[in-house]
Amino acid sequence: MAASGDPDSAIDIIARALQPLLGDNMARAALEVNLKKVGLSGADLSPTDLERLLDELEPGLCVFLGQVHTKRVLDGIRRQLASRGGG
Repeated sequence: MAASGDPDSAIDIIARALQPLLGDNMARAALEVNLKKVGLSGADLSPTDLERLLDELEPGLCVFLGQVHTKRVLDGIRRQLASRGGG
């Protein structure tokens, strides 16, 4: 999945939050796989779509980060998305 070109896009915000934890390639691959699993593309995601995506990412992140750290990471992503008006 290529970056959207908009550094404030929801996908780029999520990817930047995951990159320090998973690495760039794994963060983008996780997003791509989970977008497909919930039947979404990376463009024009509604707040409901973004919440579905984050819910889909959660189990896999728990494997790598543990439940407590995953909750913190996803809560931080939700705050970032809400502050830009996108979720």
